[in-house]
Amino acid sequence: MIYKTSHIGRYHKEINGENQDYICALQDGPNTVISLADGVSSCSRSKTGAEVAGNVVSKLLIRRGGSIMKYESDEIADITTAHILAELKRRARHDKSRVEEYSSTVASVLYDRKHKRLLCINLGDSIIIATSGNDCRIIAIPFDSSEGCCVTTTRNSALAVTAKVLSADRIDSVIICSDGAWRHMFKGSRLKQEVSEMLRGNAFDELRDYLNEQDCSDDYSFVAMNIGTRRLA
Repeated sequence: MIYKTSHIGRYHKEINGENQDYICALQDGPNTVISLADGVSSCSRSKTGAEVAGNVVSKLLIRRGGSIMKYESDEIADITTAHILAELKRRARHDKSRVEEYSSTVASVLYDRKHKRLLCINLGDSIIIATSGNDCRIIAIPFDSSEGCCVTTTRNSALAVTAKVLSADRIDSVIICSDGAWRHMFKGSRLKQEVSEMLRGNAFDELRDYLNEQDCSDDYSFVAMNIGTRRLA
């Protein structure tokens, strides 16, 4: 049901750095959560921050997702960012560091199998894509980072969050991609044809291999959740 892959980009290899992306997947009864957080490379503790953010939002949604779905989008954004920032501040106090050093983006999807609903949350420049039969559609766009990307430690970050509840009736799979991955999957504003075919066919091993061939400068990761009848390839 879950496929995940994460790879270090060329830049971090060249500086002997580490992969700043973090993937989390949790399941509890009828609820499944996938999350992807991308640490800000210029921050000294961004990998830790990505892990904290990914884990916090995943645990929040797996435990309280059903009730959170009842709120308006702006309230969902407020709840999510407040929980993440509170945990980041606790970690920063423990490490005697500045909370800004733990900055990351984070995107998450909760699937409520019992009620066939999705809760999608996206803060930053990751992208969330859904497949349905022969179609691919973007259900959470990346933040416009032309003037800098909004991240977990940005003031009033909730204002930049995409939060929505969707019916999962006709959706086969949901895929979260870091910016290091999706920037090689699009031509202009459209998915490349070969990438679209991979996504619609649940051919995620092929997509992983395709990204490996792109010589990605940034770390590149994606996590997919199959919720339809077709199996992951």
